[in-house]
Amino acid sequence: MISAEAVGKRICTLRKEKQLSQEQLAEQLNVSAQAVSKWETGYYHIYWPNRSTAF
Repeated sequence: MISAEAVGKRICTLRKEKQLSQEQLAEQLNVSAQAVSKWETGYYHIYWPNRSTAF
């Protein structure tokens, strides 16, 4: 199983490749910027209500 830290690093990498801020990504995913930050740091379990809109 992939670790939360590895997923977070991947989210961060893809977000930066798309030149999005955490706030912009959060808006696209209908979550808070704090949630994106926590995902990227591997702070808690990732739950995306609609993964089809991501990246």
